[in-house]
Amino acid sequence: MPPFLTERPYWGRDSLWLTSPAVRATFALLSWNEPSLEVGEDVADTHITRQLAVGGGVEVWAGETEAGEPRVALALVEAAGQDARDRFLVEANRWIENWDSLSVPGLLEVVAVDPLAATYVGKCKAQATLATHILKHWPEAKRVTIFRSVAKTMAALHEKGVVHGSLRPENVLINAAGEPVIANARLYDLSTACRTDATAARLHQPFTAPEVRHGTNANAESDVY
Repeated sequence: MPPFLTERPYWGRDSLWLTSPAVRATFALLSWNEPSLEVGEDVADTHITRQLAVGGGVEVWAGETEAGEPRVALALVEAAGQDARDRFLVEANRWIENWDSLSVPGLLEVVAVDPLAATYVGKCKAQATLATHILKHWPEAKRVTIFRSVAKTMAALHEKGVVHGSLRPENVLINAAGEPVIANARLYDLSTACRTDATAARLHQPFTAPEVRHGTNANAESDVY
């Protein structure tokens, strides 16, 4: 069993590591922002039903279309700068345009973009994200299965020349079948955030390669990290 699946600190709201009230309060002050979306809101033809996770500069929301088809919405946090918003929207639209050539099993299909809300919508009945499950109740065999599925999807992306750039638990959706679906590939320039914001470098530390936290552009090797 890889040690980081059982021993590595998880920096998140439901973390077993964040048990101290003082540590939780500090984390909340560092990471809190006004939500970009709200339950009951409609964005890109998707009705938002609940929030799944916040992390890595992105909020993850479950929703559905008017016809009842499951969707997941990923919104850039309100605090993101204009450059980050522009990149986020451009890359989301590129996924729609190039899906046939870049799609791989286990990757979220982007189907719509709302530029005003800095949000894109994908096809997935997301029950949670890896952030709400990691280090908690899964047996070892399930953790290994999830790890292998994520690694297989990432390897397929790298074969197509695509670097994810910000792989972390909030960007791994868990669908209705309990399978991982990777989101936010190539959508968030984490190295730029770390170059310009010391707080970002600290908050991303558990899941980001050291060279990226110091401003080096992400690559396949840093994805593996």
